Amino acid sequence: MDAKLSDRLYDRIKQDILFLKLEPGEAVSMQKLSDIYGGSRTPVREAVVRLEQEGLLIVHPQSKTEVSPISVSRVEQERFVRTSLETACIDDFIRLCNQLTFDTMDHINAIQERCLMREDFKAFLEADNRFHHMIFATAGRELAYDLSMANCAHDLRMRYLGIAMGGQGPFIITEHRAITSAAQRRDAGRMTVLLRDHLGNWARSLDKLRAVCPDGYFVD
Repeated sequence: MDAKLSDRLYDRIKQDILFLKLEPGEAVSMQKLSDIYGGSRTPVREAVVRLEQEGLLIVHPQSKTEVSPISVSRVEQERFVRTSLETACIDDFIRLCNQLTFDTMDHINAIQERCLMREDFKAFLEADNRFHHMIFATAGRELAYDLSMANCAHDLRMRYLGIAMGGQGPFIITEHRAITSAAQRRDAGRMTVLLRDHLGNWARSLDKLRAVCPDGYFVD
């Protein structure tokens, strides 16, 4: 039972870190986490250990535990892994995609437009993940997608901030539509260029985010 509770606590705390309910630099003692999420110190401690291993919490022994700042260098590495894996899927994606694939991509793009209109940035990011998952899944590379998502915690926070505070939503939708169009033409070369540029644009809102976010949100 404690193991299952620890898993649930881990998932809830991680989601709140990723979507900035727990902000970078925020102190989160064992007692505070227990009060917020419920559970005794043992399952909370187990969840904290896992989150520390993922680089989302920093534990200062005999002092404090805090949410880690977003590491720009870590984002760059995570995005390199994601770009390498996703662009490697394109040839298989082009070979295996069909009209249902294109319709689904268009549908996801429409969902993102609606999310942006109602400023539901969490749902926008979730739809963004579904769009990119389509590329991996259609290519038959689910494991590659899982690997990229297992190592993207800093990148996810940066993406969420870029959408919520950096004005990146319209750019993302425009780029997704261009990627979808290249896929419909079965133009693997153009799709690769567009996807690489799209995934490489993560830093375009960094200066703005540094200006509007509280001190301590980012480290180099």
